[in-house]
Amino acid sequence: MRNEFLVTEKEQLQSFSIENWLLGEEDLDSSESLFDSGVLDSTGFTELVGFLETRFGINIPNEDLVPENLGSVTSIEDFVARKLEEVVSRGSVVL
Repeated sequence: MRNEFLVTEKEQLQSFSIENWLLGEEDLDSSESLFDSGVLDSTGFTELVGFLETRFGINIPNEDLVPENLGSVTSIEDFVARKLEEVVSRGSVVL
């Protein structure tokens, strides 16, 4: 069941990316830096953090706002999966 949920998370992130950053076009290398490629700017980054916190019920403290966590679609997917695992391990699941 957890794997099915992870697929849904990735689909939601991909959909958000296409709708908000690529304006409907699906041509994005998931490992490419969103900042270096010009896909994401500071406003978009703020929107991304808000989306992640709201949609997935996670808290993203300032120390987590680094490229290793939020610099590419792949790093965002991995980061969200880790944060959700933390929520599950604490027993405070928010879906």
